[in-house]
Amino acid sequence: MLILFQKVSLLLLLLNATFTFAQSIQDKSYDLEAVAQLGKLWGHIAYFHPDISQNSTEWNAHFVREADKIISQNKKIESAIKDLLKTLNDPLTQINSDSSSASNIPFNVSVGADSVIRITNFNKSALANLDWQSDEIRGLKKELATADGVVFDLRRIKESSQNHQSLHNFFTLIAAHLSTSDISLPSLTARYHDGFVPEGAFETYYSNGIYSKSGDKIYSATQNAKLKTVFLIGENAEVPLLAYALQKNGNAVIFSETKLSTKNIGHTVIFDLLPLLSLSLKVSKLPDSKVFQENLLLTNLNESETEREYLRFLKEDVKSVIDYRKSIYSNHVEEEETSQNLYPSVGERILAVAKIYSVINYFYPYKHLMDEDWDEIYLKFIPKFISAENSEEYALTVAGMYHYLNDGHGFVQSDVLNNYFGNAVPPIIIRFIEDKLLITKVFPNVKSNTQAEVGDIITRINGESVKDRYESLKKYYAYSNPQNLNFLFTHEILKGQDSTYINLELLDKNGETKNISLLRTKTFFDQYWQYQGRNLPVSTKLLENNIGYVDLAVIRNEETVEMYEKFENTNAIIFDLRGYPNGTRAAIISRLTTNEKNPGALFKRNAPKNMQTDDTSDYLHPNSETFFFQKIKRNNLPVYRGKTVVLIDERAISQSEHMGLFFKTVTNSVFIGTHTSGTNGDITFFNIPGNIRLFFSGHNVSYPDGTQLQRIGIVPDVHVKETIESIRNGEDAVLNTAIKYIEELIK
Repeated sequence: MLILFQKVSLLLLLLNATFTFAQSIQDKSYDLEAVAQLGKLWGHIAYFHPDISQNSTEWNAHFVREADKIISQNKKIESAIKDLLKTLNDPLTQINSDSSSASNIPFNVSVGADSVIRITNFNKSALANLDWQSDEIRGLKKELATADGVVFDLRRIKESSQNHQSLHNFFTLIAAHLSTSDISLPSLTARYHDGFVPEGAFETYYSNGIYSKSGDKIYSATQNAKLKTVFLIGENAEVPLLAYALQKNGNAVIFSETKLSTKNIGHTVIFDLLPLLSLSLKVSKLPDSKVFQENLLLTNLNESETEREYLRFLKEDVKSVIDYRKSIYSNHVEEEETSQNLYPSVGERILAVAKIYSVINYFYPYKHLMDEDWDEIYLKFIPKFISAENSEEYALTVAGMYHYLNDGHGFVQSDVLNNYFGNAVPPIIIRFIEDKLLITKVFPNVKSNTQAEVGDIITRINGESVKDRYESLKKYYAYSNPQNLNFLFTHEILKGQDSTYINLELLDKNGETKNISLLRTKTFFDQYWQYQGRNLPVSTKLLENNIGYVDLAVIRNEETVEMYEKFENTNAIIFDLRGYPNGTRAAIISRLTTNEKNPGALFKRNAPKNMQTDDTSDYLHPNSETFFFQKIKRNNLPVYRGKTVVLIDERAISQSEHMGLFFKTVTNSVFIGTHTSGTNGDITFFNIPGNIRLFFSGHNVSYPDGTQLQRIGIVPDVHVKETIESIRNGEDAVLNTAIKYIEELIK
């Protein structure tokens, strides 16, 4: 559904300069897969790099600059990635140079006459094969038991993108044999998301921020009190957690080829950007309250001088001089800004498609219910975003991609789309009945060349058949199921500009064709929602045979107590859910049950705590979920003891369906009508360049046992469809069926 708000002037829509630039893009060649992976990299960094929350706007700007150069200047992807990662100022997030060796030797060990163990030539591929029982580990532990010192030379490591955590695992195997006291590895902080926090002022269940993962405690397994440790760190290398912990305790020193800081400590994951290009991406870091630096820079020292310095520590009892004073820690997250230009640059358009992909990939709880693979849709639409020639084509491309969400909450809010589709409707209510577009209500005081009447079938809209218009528009709507699309189109298919006329070809009840012209206004669009009820003057009504009727699209919370008093002794109450309620779920349902324990709905939301890079060695599971059961709290008011029937059709959506869930699971109500729209879950939203806001369902809401509601809807117990004839005769076939059903029960 496209939410179309007040239109601003679009004089810039088709400027020649804009068109000319877009045309030049058409002739540029680029590696689609590389651009797609670049977009995924943006999402990994934007939502999970532990430092990026402080400067997301800056990260976006750097990404846009490099993406623009790739398309407009044919910049090589490797060069663009290198320049982009430099802007993070993070030594651990970098391009990997895979120097893996076919050798199965994990490291070289030499023991000198000075009783110092020197471990060099680490090979990550071979390290990955080590475990507690490996001969190399058992032999090293034996040497550590009597040595005066050990030197881990990490300056010339043979890297392996497939086994990037193997060095960490190696130190885990021997850590207990490096200190006579227990070792506490440092805690690390990382970013968490509990659902997707809307990008704007909005009351929400969702949250994000920084969380701390406690470090492991390693219990000593040695009595060698004289053993000390030296770590030699290469340029821009990762510092093992064990090195930091031992240095802090005064049991180790760290010599480095470059200056070190807390940025050199953390966990990383591997992202295979391209077949021959992999990246290490940081996902956690030391808390900002920590201070860390090397003991000695090796910049101007040769090997013999380096050895002299570390032997001073090992032999002369030189202590660490690191200052661990705390600094101020801030968890403030800046609000992200997006381009307000209605036709963004090509780099911004790549950012837009990357953000749409990433947000849905990480946070959309119904991704598994989409008809088509999201990665394939992403690849399909990247060229469309790049080649969009103006603001209108760009906005339509956004709507076209969002169509594949299959989510009735998948709204696209855009000034450009507002202008394209319009925000005014004629003064009639329409519905799809028996696959025909039928007029079901005419607003009062309508002036037209020929009067529209309830029961008229619309066959053509401005000369175009209803079927053709339906097919041409539906690709821009993210509907959950066919009935949801029919409902959406009842207020979308006739839209146009304010104060314009729409020409309709109608087929009346006598089979005669007539043509009318109706004025479309924004006022009529606003009034449309006032007519969603069943045209009753009041929210409740007592029907024959002592049956109560409640229009849930009309009744308000303050009326519910009086309603139950009025219907206290009735045989049954019919609750009409064929519209949008006014937040009355708790007030209504709490009077229909005595059991507070039975939940009415199961909520789940995506709560990822790490990047999804297809790396099986990630230390945190990326697909975390938050879930809870929602229940109804009873009050002291009496419970209604009569029968209850609920009327439903495609007009029951979102809050309506959520209320229906509770009728279905907490009460013994019988549902009569047709399937609902299959769209539930609190909405959330995000912004992309072009002054466009995108909405989606942030929760996966289902029956308490996990049975799916989304895309299916609530299924009626008694299936009844309204007909063209019943509408023309002023009858409510669904309500009449409900009355007959109740009358049979009370005979």
